[in-house]
Amino acid sequence: MAEARKTETRAEKELRILEYWKSNQIYSRHKEKNASGPLFCFYEGPPTANGRPGIHHVLSRVYKDIYIRFRGLQGYHIPRKAGWDCHGLPVEREVEKELGIKAKSEIETDVGLEKFNDLCRKSVLKYVDSWNEFSERLGFWVDLDDPYFTMDNQYIEGVWGLFKKIHEKGLLYQGYKVVPFDPVMGATMSDAEVALGYKTVEDPSFTVRFAIKDEAFNKKFGEVSFLVWTTTPWTLPSNVALALHPEADYVLFEVETGDDILAPAGETAKASSAAGAKKEKGTASGKKSASSKKSKNSAAKKSTKAAKSHAEAPQAEPAKNNAKGQVERFICARDLLSDVLRTAQGTEKVLAEFKGVDLLGLDYAPLFDFAISDLQQKAHFTIGADFVTMDTGTGIVHIAPAYGADDLEVGQSHGLPVVAAVGLDGKFSAGPYAGA
Repeated sequence: MAEARKTETRAEKELRILEYWKSNQIYSRHKEKNASGPLFCFYEGPPTANGRPGIHHVLSRVYKDIYIRFRGLQGYHIPRKAGWDCHGLPVEREVEKELGIKAKSEIETDVGLEKFNDLCRKSVLKYVDSWNEFSERLGFWVDLDDPYFTMDNQYIEGVWGLFKKIHEKGLLYQGYKVVPFDPVMGATMSDAEVALGYKTVEDPSFTVRFAIKDEAFNKKFGEVSFLVWTTTPWTLPSNVALALHPEADYVLFEVETGDDILAPAGETAKASSAAGAKKEKGTASGKKSASSKKSKNSAAKKSTKAAKSHAEAPQAEPAKNNAKGQVERFICARDLLSDVLRTAQGTEKVLAEFKGVDLLGLDYAPLFDFAISDLQQKAHFTIGADFVTMDTGTGIVHIAPAYGADDLEVGQSHGLPVVAAVGLDGKFSAGPYAGA
């Protein structure tokens, strides 16, 4: 026997030890030995048994087993309760694939909730035997004969009971939070789930114009538009503010527009509001990451400071067209002017320079009106934000609190409304683009 053991492989040794444990009831005897010891309770964080176990499940089970074995050696009595996770998107998605469901609404219209729930119950236990064999082969000591199921009413009522206690203590509140959302699954996603598939890609970026509608400013400088850069044009109908960095330098310049520089002017969606589109790598929007410092100051509140600055600036002549094309006036960050103009670089005429703080509180015309007809809060004016960067874009960031963590935070600090023009299906919910 000793000679045979010297030549056995690791796999053969594992099987021999497992058979020894089983034939001699080592696990049961271990529990009996520690039955009178201090309690150390272990409820397994349950896997979902609608999919087969894989190599990635090994490590977590090994960690669990090592720790509770160590506690067992210390004399603790350990109920090792196995469990099965019967809820969540993996279960629903598996059944949806089998039924060919492409939208959550089809569950009610084509299948029925009762039938769908029954199929989910059956699906969640589809591979229980495979999981049990997997656990035994790993030598994972856990009570598989009396597991708990998260779909049992007792378990569900226990969770609701905890929520009730939390509510009674006044620890629940309702508010807004920007989170990743999967329109196919009809559910939010964790940052970790999104990070698994995150990659840098080349995507179109757009520069759009927002016409300033401030009587004092327009009287001084004529018709002027802010140039705003974005990689998420679908959020523009939800725009409620424009953010500038209070300490950055901005210029008001005049330039001849053309198809290769700027698109035709227009204040509504019917006329093109794009000042050009180009390919950009990444998903930047001229903002720092969510971990960057957020603007907490009150510089963005509407005041007379901007008007005073305008009064000190020289009077500008109204823009005039010439034989070459239409002349228009825009504002962008001074350091990004050459990037904004592209092929028109060198043809611009700078009329005035400002600090960002001098441009705060100016009203402007929204690009779209179908999502903002019933707003109860003031919107569409310039605010200050420290997360605006001068690395790319125009130095002016469009703010849509419904679709960005930074946007929501700065929007809440300025009392801006939250406008969600896109529904949970990932399509516009109203207006001329409804369903698109």
